[in-house]
Amino acid sequence: MQSLTAHKEPIFGLDLLRSIAIGIVILSHTAFILQPSFPGFPYIPTPDGVDLFFVLSGFLIGTLLLQQIQAKQNISTGIVFQFLKRRWFKTLPSYYVFLVLNLVLVSSGVLYGTINKYAITYFAFFQNFYKSFDFFFWESWSLAVEEWFYLLFPFLLLFSHGFFKIRLKFAFLGAVLLMVILPLIWRLHCLNIYVQHEVYFRRMVLARLDTIAFGLLAAFFHMYYPKVWYKFKYPAFITGIMLMLYLFRFGENYHPDFYKTYFGSIEAFSILLLLPFLNSLGTEKIPLRPFRFTAKISYAMYLINLPLILIFKPQIEKLPATYNIAVFVAIWIGIYFVSYLWYRFFEKPVMDLRDRS
Repeated sequence: MQSLTAHKEPIFGLDLLRSIAIGIVILSHTAFILQPSFPGFPYIPTPDGVDLFFVLSGFLIGTLLLQQIQAKQNISTGIVFQFLKRRWFKTLPSYYVFLVLNLVLVSSGVLYGTINKYAITYFAFFQNFYKSFDFFFWESWSLAVEEWFYLLFPFLLLFSHGFFKIRLKFAFLGAVLLMVILPLIWRLHCLNIYVQHEVYFRRMVLARLDTIAFGLLAAFFHMYYPKVWYKFKYPAFITGIMLMLYLFRFGENYHPDFYKTYFGSIEAFSILLLLPFLNSLGTEKIPLRPFRFTAKISYAMYLINLPLILIFKPQIEKLPATYNIAVFVAIWIGIYFVSYLWYRFFEKPVMDLRDRS
């Protein structure tokens, strides 16, 4: 069986997917620079970059959790807290630094936004748990979805195994399927309450947990049915691509209710189908390994890109159109450079502390 830990080198296919995901996110934030000169840029529809992150993150974290469970042949509070510790060392330090930075920048007028009594909810990831938010630190919505999933899922697994005495394999699968189904039910419930898709369906924690669950579903099949996983990697990949193309062509315009409810589930499933093939791709052979580098600093890029863009946006919009391409390239280089510095001097040292503890 091919597992994540079996690779001395990072898996190129997964690095590629993570790089594409962060590229789509940043492209969506920087497209305004080129649109005056190239109307309609970037011309072609793309998957939701955050959804790519969600499914990939679920696959990686789910595989690691299953490996820990298999090694101990058990699930315990100790395993859960070890799992959470590794997760939190990776995500929370940078999140809280950028939360405070956003508070300072908005309060000082450098970034637009609103600081009110609800700002305290950001510290506990409640800003978009069951209702919308649109105050500041807009990219934090996805981090709240991830943190709540990785807090709720292990304890759901622990409870289902301990209380109902279900075998670990089926307790894991049952917990995953529950996390797939319940958010869809929530979205169907919200159809008669909310209208705006972006805020009330796409960015709400209770409505988005299923996207990560699809990644854990992939981890389940990868771990327990590896022969099937790799035997059908090419048909699955082709099916995933075709399903994405169908969604791009018809999904958003088919019916508003479909877009708010089933679209996200189908897109997450299409991403799941790409994973067997991508997970089979070995070491990156491109000189300097640009995808490995991008994947490594992708979390920093996610946190840094929007504040950096918003700080310079007023000046960018005043420049003549002849500078658009140069500004576009400069912004991307700046995001890479600042993100690398953040990863090198903050994120990696914090993760090194995690590995030593």
